[in-house]
Amino acid sequence: VGWGGGGPARRGAGPMPVLLFYQYCDVADPAALAVQQRHLCHSLGLTGRVRVASEGINATLGGDRAACAAYERELASDPRFGPVEFKRGEGGAGDFDGLLVKESTEIVTLGIPPAELSFRDGGARLSPAQFREGVMAVAAAREGGGGDTVLIDCRNAYESRIGRFDGALAPPTRQFSDFPAWCREHRSELQGRNVLMYCTGG
Repeated sequence: VGWGGGGPARRGAGPMPVLLFYQYCDVADPAALAVQQRHLCHSLGLTGRVRVASEGINATLGGDRAACAAYERELASDPRFGPVEFKRGEGGAGDFDGLLVKESTEIVTLGIPPAELSFRDGGARLSPAQFREGVMAVAAAREGGGGDTVLIDCRNAYESRIGRFDGALAPPTRQFSDFPAWCREHRSELQGRNVLMYCTGG
């Protein structure tokens, strides 16, 4: 675990961004990746949190636009990661009290070790058009009283209450690590059906 000392100087004018992303991929040496990430973020004056594991990387970082752009280029040049979908918000380095780079078992806490459930065991990622088709099938099935497709909102209960797709099941979870228990409890309802899932993160 490494902490940065103090906040970096602002190197550019205008609104400062916050960069968020996670990427599942095979990482042979998470400890070495943590060292690389710590050095890269320090050199660019980025603050925030980075979690690395054998299954990939997850980060929320703040800095100026040039630093964030340089960080994105660096990740894009690393063949381990492939195309990374970055999300950007407004904020900056001052939103975090230093830099924490941590080696973990999971990059998104589910509570199941990667040796038991690999990211490679997941379902297919759908295009927006394919997902919309599935959502429409769920809506049609509700009206007809049947259907073999179920839609699950994988976000926490607070987010689901704000708004969700019509017909989506919204497990009353407080955090993502609650989701496996809900799935086990509702296994009989899900078994043998097409399952569509969505969350804010991707």
